[in-house]
Amino acid sequence: FSPHYEAYGTENVNIQYEGEEIPLWLDGRDGFDINRNKATLDTIQKCIEMADLVTTTTPILAERFSKWNKNVHPIPNSVDLKVWEKLNLPRNKEIRMGWAGGASHYEDWNEVAEALPVVMKEYPNLKLVIVGHHFTGTTKGIDPSRIEFHPWVHTQAYPYVMAKLNLDFAIIPLRDSHFNAGK
Repeated sequence: FSPHYEAYGTENVNIQYEGEEIPLWLDGRDGFDINRNKATLDTIQKCIEMADLVTTTTPILAERFSKWNKNVHPIPNSVDLKVWEKLNLPRNKEIRMGWAGGASHYEDWNEVAEALPVVMKEYPNLKLVIVGHHFTGTTKGIDPSRIEFHPWVHTQAYPYVMAKLNLDFAIIPLRDSHFNAGK
């Protein structure tokens, strides 16, 4: 379901919808080009093969890239907490539940879509704060006034913007998938 499949997918993909099989990605439709994507992936592979060193963020990705280059080293994701200063903001009137993620996390977000309206109904003072990509179809059962959306900002502004949102807690739904294992 990632929009990036358009640039990197190498097979047609069908999905089951209401008992019917329909094409999600079909070669030649809406810019999806399997031959172009295979050529792109071949170029990326050649670059990996030629590199003196390949760094990744996880051992799983390191193992994957080691097929093309033996000098692969994972460097764990890290956050410089000095740039994530806490702002002295007043206490919220509502409970602010946050989620930040991009369009490639549709399947993760869909895991909580059914529960969200139930939780929002149970806690009338709960506000859903979304940063990045809002999957509007998954929040249909929620009063729009209780959803606050913020688009992506420049990387340098991200810590400040996140602090300014004054969240009480965040949810991080992640499916057990190859994609998430590599994150």
